[in-house]
Amino acid sequence: MRPTAIPCAALLLLAACGPDAAPASPGAKLYQVQGCATCHGSAGEGALPGPPIAGSSSRWKRDDLAAFLAEPESFVARDPRLAQQKKKYMMPMQAFTHLSMEERLQLADHVLSLR
Repeated sequence: MRPTAIPCAALLLLAACGPDAAPASPGAKLYQVQGCATCHGSAGEGALPGPPIAGSSSRWKRDDLAAFLAEPESFVARDPRLAQQKKKYMMPMQAFTHLSMEERLQLADHVLSLR
């Protein structure tokens, strides 16, 4: 190994992870940790188990989406669009009752930012 190989590799790592790298939002982190990407895709494009959610800002308000995340079945029972959508996908939307309201709002912010 050449003596300059290690410092060059370190510089590349620092450039990718340095102070200019944009940190993930709390909502984006929750989206990954809670497994949302498994059903809805990493960018909200949808997948076999779940519908696309990119562009949800045209259908959802932040507080309503955060409430939906806690009680999806009650929203499905009241909303014909959601009831129809439920028939198309193999996995029911899970309830995120284990998340605090603040965490659900952060998750809603992230979902609403997906385009």
